[in-house]
Amino acid sequence: MSQHIDPGFEARFKSFINTANGYLATTPPINISVSLNEAAARYHAWVWAKMAPSEAGYAAKKAEATDYFVDQCRKMFEAHFDDYVRNYDKNFPKDETKA
Repeated sequence: MSQHIDPGFEARFKSFINTANGYLATTPPINISVSLNEAAARYHAWVWAKMAPSEAGYAAKKAEATDYFVDQCRKMFEAHFDDYVRNYDKNFPKDETKA
């Protein structure tokens, strides 16, 4: 998991996952994942815009913001992917009634 930024980090993290899981009854997981990615990218772009002193200042930070977002996303994804590899059988037990 990524570094905890503040005391509310874990509660927000779990809340987003719970909200996403709430769509599983009607939506394929890959579609939920794409929606989460779109929301995260849009929110991240908004955060950088909000921090910028001007439109030009914001535009000048595009490469830096993109590199940061992609790097953080890669690190988080790889950490969670590795966790699922280590715990695959626990998270996805084999159904003995199926081949």
